[in-house]
Amino acid sequence: MYFCHHPFPKDRFKFVEYIQCKSKLNFTGFKRWSFFTKIIDLSQGEDKIFSNFQKNTRYEINRAKKEGIIFNIEDNLEQFVKFYNLFAASKKIEPTSIEALGTYENYLIITKAIQDNRILVMHALLIDEEEKRARGLMSASLCPYDDNHDQRSLIGRANRFLWFADMLFFKERNFKILDAGGYDSLTEVNKFKDSFGGILLEESIYISYPLRIYRFLLNKVSILLKKPVAA
Repeated sequence: MYFCHHPFPKDRFKFVEYIQCKSKLNFTGFKRWSFFTKIIDLSQGEDKIFSNFQKNTRYEINRAKKEGIIFNIEDNLEQFVKFYNLFAASKKIEPTSIEALGTYENYLIITKAIQDNRILVMHALLIDEEEKRARGLMSASLCPYDDNHDQRSLIGRANRFLWFADMLFFKERNFKILDAGGYDSLTEVNKFKDSFGGILLEESIYISYPLRIYRFLLNKVSILLKKPVAA
């Protein structure tokens, strides 16, 4: 459950996780964690949004436009899954599936940056029409890089271009917020997020105790199964 004001008391006996709630209070039956994210205010004018970017980010976006990189929507979920899983394999991170992303139903939009009919970068974003909020969920880029510096630089420019294009796409649809999808000041990824300016926002994650206990036990079983059997 995303973007609720607070967890519902009836859910404390269920397997439920609330992500990015507005409330910062504690609720019976739930464990709360703070969740930080960077948001861009889309009610600002396009020029104002762009001027808040770091100088190098503005340069990279403008250069991407001159290089013929364009924005488009991807309607084929299978195309995104294939693209993302190639990226995930190269980065040794968890892959996804059509079934997993299908659970988001109509709350998911896939965007892409293209050059010469070649997809360079893709973003999957969650949307909340009531809150007028779009949230970055997953991102993938063309790979492998093959240690090609020019290609890495091109993909970096395409990614910056696509985030700005995402902002304009949702702004045109009267969305109020583009959410970067989390922020941890200890990771390198957030230097990238910082380059777009924005506001640091604190929200809450609530996990019901039944789900917390289940995950704890599942983790213990997983650890035990990985241990070598004594001779």
